[in-house]
Amino acid sequence: ICQVGWATPDFAPDFRSGEGVGDCDKSWGFDGIRQLKWHSPMDEDESKFGSEWKTGDVIGISVDLSESGAMACSVNGSFDALNGTAFTG
Repeated sequence: ICQVGWATPDFAPDFRSGEGVGDCDKSWGFDGIRQLKWHSPMDEDESKFGSEWKTGDVIGISVDLSESGAMACSVNGSFDALNGTAFTG
């Protein structure tokens, strides 16, 4: 498991229960090992995202601070499908 992402100052992880970035409405997360994304409760179809991360890959995450608020993930510098924008607004 390799979850990366963003959180608001109100985010409170719970390492005992396994709650981390993306598991509540105060954070957004990606996991390229499991090819999933999270933000609050999402159904299984909504959470599928991205290409599989492998040893040696360079993972990038970005957020557009303009009105779109788009959050995206890149692998080895590419935001092309299956990666790219995961969350907006």
